[in-house]
Amino acid sequence: GKGKNTAADRKRRVPPGAPKPGDPDFLTPTQLRNRRKRKARKRGKEEDPSKSSEEQQQNGQKNSATLNKVDPSTRYLAKPLACPVVKSAKQFWRTTSYDGFKVYLGETQRW
Repeated sequence: GKGKNTAADRKRRVPPGAPKPGDPDFLTPTQLRNRRKRKARKRGKEEDPSKSSEEQQQNGQKNSATLNKVDPSTRYLAKPLACPVVKSAKQFWRTTSYDGFKVYLGETQRW
């Protein structure tokens, strides 16, 4: 309204000296946003080629090492009989009268 300084009024306010619709330099808010995005994307692409292929390879190894630490299924690939499920199953069957509990392992390097 008149005389009130509401949030909606402040939002609609155009900075002084800004191009108005119809001026050759006028850009819509969407065009301005797209321009900012293109500029940011261009800046990001300019930084990446500066890394050497050796640095990128080391970063890839670090990322895969981190993933292996996070993925619980890879912790017991070297010693599958040490995994908690096998340990608890062995412990359970020891408490019963059944003595013939065996663990069979399959391939770990295949889908």
